[in-house]
Formats: sequence, structure tokens, C-alpha cells
Amino acid sequence: MAMEKGIVCTISFEPMHRILYSDDYGREAEGRIDTASLSWRTVGVLAKWVRDYGDRITREELELLGRHLYSLLLAGPVGKEFSASFKVFGSLNTDASATYKPRFRVELRFSPEALELANLPWEFMYIPQDEITGFFLAGERHDLVLTRLAPLNPGLPPLQSAERPLRVMVASCRHPEGASSDVEMVKTTILSMGTPDQIVVLESEDPDFDELRHQIETERPHILHIIGHGEPGGLIMKRKFRSDAERYAHSVDDDLSDVVTIAAETVRSLFDTHRPHMVFLHACDGDSAPSLTSIFSTAREVAYAAVPAVVAMQYQISVQDALEFVTTFYKEVGDGQPVSEAVKEGRRRLALNQQATGKRRDWSTRLFGTPVVYVQRDEPLVMARLAPPPAPGRVPAQEGNLKKCRRCGTMVPDHIVCCRKCGLRFKCECGATYDEPATDCFCGECTRAVSQPPWPVQGGDAAVPDRRTAGFGA
Repeated sequence: MAMEKGIVCTISFEPMHRILYSDDYGREAEGRIDTASLSWRTVGVLAKWVRDYGDRITREELELLGRHLYSLLLAGPVGKEFSASFKVFGSLNTDASATYKPRFRVELRFSPEALELANLPWEFMYIPQDEITGFFLAGERHDLVLTRLAPLNPGLPPLQSAERPLRVMVASCRHPEGASSDVEMVKTTILSMGTPDQIVVLESEDPDFDELRHQIETERPHILHIIGHGEPGGLIMKRKFRSDAERYAHSVDDDLSDVVTIAAETVRSLFDTHRPHMVFLHACDGDSAPSLTSIFSTAREVAYAAVPAVVAMQYQISVQDALEFVTTFYKEVGDGQPVSEAVKEGRRRLALNQQATGKRRDWSTRLFGTPVVYVQRDEPLVMARLAPPPAPGRVPAQEGNLKKCRRCGTMVPDHIVCCRKCGLRFKCECGATYDEPATDCFCGECTRAVSQPPWPVQGGDAAVPDRRTAGFGA
């Protein structure tokens, strides 16, 4: 088996709470979610707490939720096979000199009859190593990737990641007044994925539902990025007035709203004629369902419309935090990473961002579990960008030179981009290394803003300089 391609294990949620397990090692198992267990009841209570009181949540509470999710899913024979495969993967994936480690990919596949289980926040699943320690499956370890799968449509044509120019439509729907700068930042981030002849951004400013559907049909974008407001079960869009009389009635009656909620199953119909490679629902509640037993989920409905990849938010998220995720996500997509890998890195950005977490412990915020990704085909959307030429006068790093990670002290070869132990990025995209990777704000060779997460300075509590604009001006 080709370890360099990684290992995939698939957990399928079937009717009557059955679960089926299979992986690339040939292991298979069958189990059942015990809805009469204490874990089931605890998950229900904690999931509501995380949804409604996210600003008060602690890591301990998230770990408790994650442990019960783990117990629900991986108790019995399914967990036994999963643990065995994960142990084998770990024993074979020990090459410390490798610049890229294979991934252990956990894919959760939900049948249409198992939507009750799909509404649980599996993004917080916590893998215990013992009674005290463990890690979140959603990205606390670099070599793990968690994603959701929609039922595969065998009729989908292959993705043409090399197709140029890549057409990206940014639709701003009922966006708050004064937030045009946020839209511009998203557009700038998307454009940074390539040169003008490679990326074309198409704008759709405050369309109603019919206008947006027409634009999708005529422009046929590869990526649709919708910025706006969501609410449980749908997206908020501009109301379309069917007649002059209706428009006049609205102008004289303050009680008539100029917005309308488009139900999730109606949003799905946007893609009856043209299916983008990816849809990004950049809305505060783009994937929220009214309750844990609701069958409606906007992102899932779009994924079931045979869109190959759908990214959304399952909890409210601030504009700034959403932009943090978007920046990291599109940078990874532009580097040729699959959607699930880009989402994982975006989650890590939110989990390790001192600004976002209020200087709490890493992974102590529900932000990292807020992005949800559904995929049918987890493939790169664009070709990897070519590396820029070395800066004039720069001496390329030699593989024999070692450099010490300023966060954890690990000695790593000078040519390596990130510390393998803690993930600290200490090499600029231009190829130059940072003298002080934990504190430098800009590369000394090209003045590029540091794109690494803002780690705390080793051996002290001093705050790291603000880098929330990193990536936009590079």
C-alpha cells in the first residue's frame, strides 16, 4: 500500500443508528449508536451548550463532549478496528526527515436516512490517549484529517484543476452596511491564489434568489462564495417584489421586511443547471439546524445537490474570525491542497489564534469546530502555484544545517518549512528563513508578512505582535 498517499477510513451512518467501518488496511466492522446510553444524552446536552453559549465554553467542556462523541461512535468492534489501524499507521509514519507526512483521513458518510446523526457536532470528536491526555480529531495533529462525505454521484465529471482561468463568483447577500471592506478582503484573498490570467473574480452584489440563480447559470463559476447572513435552516436574501403594487406596499408599511429566508432545500435548487466545484457559505449560521433532530441543513442540502465540495459554518462566527479562516483556507487551496486539507489548516488557525481565543489555552474555543466541510471528491481545485524565484543575494539553505524551533526546541533541518513537532512555520514563501520565527512580523528578504499562527514566545507570556492581516497584503 502506498503510504505516501495516506490512509482513508470510512465510517458510514446507516438507518436505525447502524454504523459501518472500513479502511485501506482491509479492516471492516459493524456497530450501532446506543441512543439509550448516558453518552447519547450527554452529547445532546453539551452540543446545545456549545451551540448556545460558545463564548463561555472551556477546553475541558469541549474535551468532555468529544470523549462522549468518541464513545458513541467508536465503542465496540468499530472502535477496535479503528484503533488497530491507527496504531499501524502511527508505527509506519515515523520518518522524521520527511517534508510531508501521509495523512490518516477519517471520512464520515451520512445516508439520507441518518440525518439525526449528521446533525451532531462530530468536529469536536476527541481521541483519548489515556484517562487524561488526547487530541481533537479535527486537526490538533497535522497528520489527521476529518471530513464529512455526501453520497457520491457517479455521474459527476472529473474536476479540471488545471482549467484556466478559474472563475470565482463572490455573491454578497444582505451583507451589513459598512462591511464592504470585508468583501474586498475576501476578493483580495481569492485573487492571491494566482495571477490575473489564472483567477477571475465575478461579483454579484446583493442579488435576490432568482438573480443569483441566473448568474450561476450564465457565468458558470468554478467556485461560488456566498457572503451574507444565515439562520437555522436557510439563508437570508433580498426579497424580490413581484409587482409595483407589492413594492409600493412595502414602502408604506414598515412591518413588511425587505428580506426573505430561503429554505435550505430551495438553496439546493440553485444548482439544478450548473454545479460549481465548490460552494462556500460564508454566513454566520450557514450550516446551523434548528435542533439536533432537524433534517434541514443548508450545507448538506447543497452537498446532496451533487456539488463536489461545500464549506459552511455550523455556529455563529464573527466577521474577523471568519476572515481568518477564509484567508488560511484559500491560501491552502491556492497551493494545490484538497478542500479537506485546507479546512483543517483553517481550523488550526482558529484554534491557535491568541487573538481569537482571548489568550486561553490552544483548542479551548468552539471556533475550530465551527467550519464544516462536505465533500464528494476531495481533490485540489487549482494547481499548486509555482514557487517564486529566490530573492537576490540569498544563499539557499543547505539540508545539513540545523535550526532550533523557537516554540518547542526541536532541532530540524534548515530547509524544512514547519517544525514537525508543533507545526510552527519558520520559512517565508520566498524561501528565506526568519531569524526569530516566533517574533518576527516580516521576512527580512522580501518584507512579506509572516503567515504562521501567532505562537506564544517560548519561556514567557509576552504577547505576539498582531498578525491578523497576514496573507492579505503579501
